[in-house]
Amino acid sequence: MFKKPIKVQTQSLMRRSDARKFKELVKITFNLKSEQQEQELTNLLGPKAVPIRCELQQHESEIYFIDKQPLFFKPDRHSSLVPTVYALFAIPSLLPKIPIYGPVFQYIAGGADLMLPGVVLENNQISSLGQFKKGDLRCVIAHGTNIPLAVGIMQVNSQSLRPDKMKGKAMIILHFFEDYLWQLGSREFPESLNMTIKETNSSLTPTTISTSTSTSTPTSTSTPTTPTTSSTPTPTSSTSISISTPTSISISTPTSTSTPTTPTTSTSISISTTTPTSISTPTSTTSTSTSTSINSIPNDISSLENKINEIQINENNINQVESQIQTQTLIEQEKAAMDAILMSSFLQSLKTTLKDKELPISFASFYASHLIPNRPQDSNLDIKKTTHKKIGKFLEQMKIQNFIEIVEKSPGDFQISKVNRSHPEYRSFISYTITPIVQTITTQTNQAPTLIVRELLKPPKALNNLFASKRDEYFTTSEVQAILWEYVAKNNLSQKNSKEVTLDETLASANKKKMARGDVFTKKGLAESIMSSMLQYHYVERGSESEIRKGVVNAVKIKVEQRQGRKLITRVSGLETFLISPETIAPDLQRLFATSTTCQQSLVRLPGRSADSCFDLIIQGNFQAKIIDLLATKFSIPKKYVIGL
Repeated sequence: MFKKPIKVQTQSLMRRSDARKFKELVKITFNLKSEQQEQELTNLLGPKAVPIRCELQQHESEIYFIDKQPLFFKPDRHSSLVPTVYALFAIPSLLPKIPIYGPVFQYIAGGADLMLPGVVLENNQISSLGQFKKGDLRCVIAHGTNIPLAVGIMQVNSQSLRPDKMKGKAMIILHFFEDYLWQLGSREFPESLNMTIKETNSSLTPTTISTSTSTSTPTSTSTPTTPTTSSTPTPTSSTSISISTPTSISISTPTSTSTPTTPTTSTSISISTTTPTSISTPTSTTSTSTSTSINSIPNDISSLENKINEIQINENNINQVESQIQTQTLIEQEKAAMDAILMSSFLQSLKTTLKDKELPISFASFYASHLIPNRPQDSNLDIKKTTHKKIGKFLEQMKIQNFIEIVEKSPGDFQISKVNRSHPEYRSFISYTITPIVQTITTQTNQAPTLIVRELLKPPKALNNLFASKRDEYFTTSEVQAILWEYVAKNNLSQKNSKEVTLDETLASANKKKMARGDVFTKKGLAESIMSSMLQYHYVERGSESEIRKGVVNAVKIKVEQRQGRKLITRVSGLETFLISPETIAPDLQRLFATSTTCQQSLVRLPGRSADSCFDLIIQGNFQAKIIDLLATKFSIPKKYVIGL
C-alpha cells in the first residue's frame, strides 16, 4: 500500500479530548486488557502526547503520528486502525503473528503479497497459526524470531486450510518494514531488540536458527591431580538477533575444567544467508591424563572427514561457477547478436521504407510496419532478447545518438517526428535486398493444396415435382436454370421465342408471389423466383479434404483493432470456412512476421458449424495487407471472399 512516495494532503493536531478518545479506541480495537498491555500503551502514546492526524492524497488514507513516529494508520476513512511496525515494536501483542520463512520477506519488500507456501507450519499443524478468518489483521514475523516485519489482511479462513494444500494468497500486505510509511519515522530499532536486517538474495529455503554459547574464564586455579568443579555462577547474558537465511547449523561449545570466578555467557540467534562449508563441534579439554589423548583420536578423524567434505564442496562450487559463467556468456553473445540484427533492421528501415511523409509515426507502427519487415534475410528479431528489452528504450537510445527525434503527442504516446538523414552511420550504411514476405512464404514453404469453392443450391419440398428424382441432389445456378427451362419446354408452357411463361400448378406453387395456375409470368421473373426459393449450400475442397455446408460462403474478415496502450492487433476470422485451421498456421505466421500470435474462440458462429469449433487468429501488429496477400497467394482464397475491415 505504501510502495510509492507518500503525499500528505492535510495534517492536524488532535485536541486533548480527542487524544484520550484515540487511546481508548486503540485499547478497544486491539483488545488490550492486561496491566502489561496498558502500561506498554501508556509508554507508547505517552501521558501528555497529542497525536497528529495526516490525510493522504492516495486511497483517502490517514496516518497517526506521535512524537514524529507513525504508529497507526487507516487504509481508508471507513477502515479500522492498523498498527505500523513501530507500534508492534513497542507492543508485540497488538496483533497475532504469522511466521514466514526468512527469504520470503524479500518478495514482500519487493511489493508482493504473502502466499500460503511461504507460511511456516509448526509440526505441520494448521493450529500453530491460531484461529482466523478472512479479513482479520495479522502481523508477519520471521520464523524463529519475534520480530514484526509486515502487517496485512488475511485472505483465507484457518478452518479451510490443509497442510498438504497450502496454495494461493494468504495475506494482502498493507505495510512492511522499510516501505515509505516506515521511512516517515525515525528508522530506528528499539534497544531491546538490537535488531539488524540484512539484505538477502538467497533462494526460498526454510529458516534455521544457529545458536552459539561461550563461557570465558579470566581467572582460574587448577589442581594437577583432581580438577575442581565450579560452583553455580551468576551469568550476564546479552542477545542479538539478525534476519537472513542459513542453510546449516553451527554449534561451538568450548569448556574448561578450571574453577571460574566471574563467568560471562553470551547467546546469539541469527538467521543468516551464509552457507558454511563444514559443520564442526570443537571441544577443548585441559587435562594431563593418557585417556584424554586417546579420546582425541575420534575428533582428529572427524576433522579429517570434514576437511575432505570441504574439498568436495569447493570442487562442486567451482563447477557451478564455471557452468554459470558459460551460461552467462552464451546469453550475452545471444543479446549481442540480436542487438546487431535490431540495428541493421533500424538503419534499413530508415534508408529504404520510412519516408518523411509518413512522419510522425508511432513506435508500435514503426516496429510492425518497418522494423520487422526489414530485418535481414533468414533472421528472427525478438526485441525482448536484446539489451533494450523494449522498442521504446531502443528508440530513446537512437534519439540520444541523434538518429531520430521523438515527440510525445499525448501522455504515453511517443512518436518518431524526424529522421536525421545526414547522420554519418546512416549515410555509410549499405542497404541489403529484402525478399517480400509473401514471396518468401510461397517459395520457402510448401504451397497449400489447391482450393475449390462452389456455391450450391438444393430444391425445397415445394419444388419436388420440378426436380423429380433429383430432388435430393445439389445444383449450381446454371444447372437449376437448365432444369427449369427443360420442364417449361416439356410441358409446352411457353411459345417459341416468347419471353413469357404460362404457369402450371407446380410453377405457381413454387412462386413466392402467390400466382395461380394459368397466370402469365416473364421468364426472367420466373427464374429469379425459383432461385430465391432454393436452399443455399456451399462446397469447399482442399486437397483430399472436402465438405458441403449449409448457407452461403462466409468471407474471411481481417480487422485491425486498437488495444490498451495504443497497441494494434490484427484479428482474422472465418478461416475454417476454407478448411484452414487457425491453430495450425499460427506458429508459421509467428515466425514469418516475427510477432506473437494467439487463437481465441470466435464470437461469430459460422454457418453449419458449432460455436466451439470457430476460432479467431490474433496477430500482434498491423498485418492486414500482408494477410490478404498471403491468403490469396498461398491459400488460393479468391479475393471476393476476403474482406478487410
